[in-house]
Amino acid sequence: MAKTAILPLMSGLLLLISSIPVKANPLNPIAQFFYPPANNPQTFMVVGKGKAKQKADTAVLKFTLSAVSPTDDNTVAYFIKAQKKTPLETQVKDIVDALLAIGISKTDIEIQYPQNSTSGFSLPFPLPTPTNNTNTKIFVTVANPTHPRLQQIITTAGSAIRKDQPFKFDQFEVRYSVNDCQALQRETYKNAMKDAQNRAIALADAVNAELNPIPSVAEPFYGVFLPEECATGEGFLFGSSSVPYDANDPLEVEVSKEIFVTFSVR
Repeated sequence: MAKTAILPLMSGLLLLISSIPVKANPLNPIAQFFYPPANNPQTFMVVGKGKAKQKADTAVLKFTLSAVSPTDDNTVAYFIKAQKKTPLETQVKDIVDALLAIGISKTDIEIQYPQNSTSGFSLPFPLPTPTNNTNTKIFVTVANPTHPRLQQIITTAGSAIRKDQPFKFDQFEVRYSVNDCQALQRETYKNAMKDAQNRAIALADAVNAELNPIPSVAEPFYGVFLPEECATGEGFLFGSSSVPYDANDPLEVEVSKEIFVTFSVR
């Protein structure tokens, strides 16, 4: 008579297996589930890590404007009046004009105004403060960047804000990128593969094994969830990350990769 066996699985489901009575016979062995095959090949599985750097071809500076808190109670009314008289387009005009004067092309300047708001500032009692996601942002694209040029742009933009304007630059951020991303990625893969080979050879030497020269290679599954490569601070235009500008940082882009490599034993 057939019997039904209930086996628990790791996923929490139940596996129903109908078994038919089999007469014990040494010539007819019964296969067992979940056991590795007897001839399981011997392998060395390692993780290769690689990095590669390249000088940045482009830099994008990001300036974020935020409200200046008044120093006394009498200036609250002034801030309200100033914002009504000078819309955001007018407030940033002096900054744009100053950047154009030092040779920045108009096509290299992008301004993002607050969404669903006519002002980048709110006025909660008792003092005006910046509102979340409502600050004006200015982006300046610079080809073949150098630190002196980037510093000149930052200084020029900061000096263009008049003392009577109710805002200031809250922070300066930068994003570096390269034009030829494939060349940088290829170099990164080569370095990762070289690292994996060194690791596998060291393990094989430790147990006096000989490796087959052609391995199996795979990328980690989590790579699809990582930001796009070949740029620092990737995604900061959308507010997901940011890289503060530092004149001491190198003007370069670094790409890192990990690969899974499996060598079989001869």
